[in-house]
Amino acid sequence: DQKTHYPQDTHDARRFDADKIIYITRHPIDVLPSCTSLMMTLSHAVEPKRPWNEYRIWPNFVNLMLPLFGQFHRDLVA
Repeated sequence: DQKTHYPQDTHDARRFDADKIIYITRHPIDVLPSCTSLMMTLSHAVEPKRPWNEYRIWPNFVNLMLPLFGQFHRDLVA
């Protein structure tokens, strides 16, 4: 199976029709390190040498991303 970020479309996203979904939400604190790795390395496989919260960029990144996560959730359930 291929990992997706649906409903965010990607260049190779396949469209399909469905009348039901399973919606799983992760706590943002669990998502942030994974999101940081993807955005900083453009890979799901590369991990930092130290935990992300030990880097100076961490507080600014969290402050940037949390409102975006909140808006994404509000848009999704609206």
